[in-house]
Amino acid sequence: MAQYDITAELCNYLDNHMIIAILDHALDQGTIDQTVLLKAKIKFLEAAKFFDEVKATYEDLGEEIPEDIFLKEQEFNEHNKSLTAELEEVKELFSKPEVINAIKVSYNTIDPSALIEEITEFGFKTEMLDTMFKGARAFYDVEKYDTADNLLYNLRPLTSDPGKRLSALWGRLAVEIMLEKFESAKGVMDILESNIRELSSSKNKRSISPGKTLKQRAWLMHWSLFIFFLSDQTQTTKLSDFLDHFMHTKPQDRLQDKTEYVGVIQTVCPHMIRYFASAAIITSSKRTDSREALKDIVRMIRHKTVEFSDPITSLLESVYVHFDFEKALEQLKICETVLDADFFLKGHTTEFVEAASKLIFEAYCRIHSSISIKFVSERLDKSPENAEKWIVDLIQSATLSARIEQTEGYVKMLHDPQSTYDQVLESTRSIPIKTRALLDNIGRMSRKAYQKKREAA
Repeated sequence: MAQYDITAELCNYLDNHMIIAILDHALDQGTIDQTVLLKAKIKFLEAAKFFDEVKATYEDLGEEIPEDIFLKEQEFNEHNKSLTAELEEVKELFSKPEVINAIKVSYNTIDPSALIEEITEFGFKTEMLDTMFKGARAFYDVEKYDTADNLLYNLRPLTSDPGKRLSALWGRLAVEIMLEKFESAKGVMDILESNIRELSSSKNKRSISPGKTLKQRAWLMHWSLFIFFLSDQTQTTKLSDFLDHFMHTKPQDRLQDKTEYVGVIQTVCPHMIRYFASAAIITSSKRTDSREALKDIVRMIRHKTVEFSDPITSLLESVYVHFDFEKALEQLKICETVLDADFFLKGHTTEFVEAASKLIFEAYCRIHSSISIKFVSERLDKSPENAEKWIVDLIQSATLSARIEQTEGYVKMLHDPQSTYDQVLESTRSIPIKTRALLDNIGRMSRKAYQKKREAA
């Protein structure tokens, strides 16, 4: 299933430490050429300063270790050693109870100048800020995530530079993810998202460009996969939060037309539709908001505003666009393999298959007047008795009207006609998505025209 592997696409938006974990998973799967993966891994190991692993990987490849690897390792160790003395002074300062309390209080109303003035009497110097940044990076590189987290926590309220504060937040989010403190990571992610939104506002004098905003949001979505898909919390709850956060499935969010992340999916990282589709399918039987997200995803697929296709999107297209249920069931079997091989979805395969089966046959029930129990049992590989019980559960959970004719072996569907209001509402739901796609296309064309004009000048 190498044709459905999106490891390369994911790696464009993740930190080196995260990428290494994904590459290790890909190596275990064996679906991609091992030599290609190991060479790619060396690149990220070197960037992450994991020199021992770099040397071990060269040995796995049967290749000689380049001399510059030893030089880079020596330079890295000397750099860290030189930082040690500078960080001792920082460590001593931020271990004082008065400074600890001042930092804690400052998070309520962040005012860097007031905080600096308050802790200067305890020995704070402005040059310590650069030392703290360098130290956090160095400790992160040697996987001392707790120490890096502490430095970044203390640093953020001390700097008035929006760029540095944003960098500190990204650093803290990376640390929390690598420590698998996903609840803390969610809190940092919310603050980071708020900062990105504030910096991208046209009212902000120090705003970031629209292109950079798109990239920042793309990175945020990718990093959030660790939080929402790998958490030990109830899977349905976390996946629902993922949809609510980025697709704004809540009615109050829809009224405000919060479609910025839909635009990011359509223009920057269309492969992310795999995770939104999977989350919507898995949670569809448990919450109505997921059904709304599912409709939005199907509209993106139908109107081809997302240039990405895999068995998961093909399954949805077969069910809701072409009503080809035989093909949908074929795609479902392939989906199992795709989910098992995916780093983030591998723990959700069973839930996905059960939820997708219900969606397929629910759609089938809605457009047919009678359904053969034998047909369902054969397609789902169940006994007739279990198939009948499964259909009864489906009818109850999907609030369908039907009666079972046991002697004939059929389920008779009792369809209610759709109201005119519902028909009109359904036909206009795709307007925000189409509008967003149109605006994004116009924006891209304008930027290209401007770039050509500058080059010509």
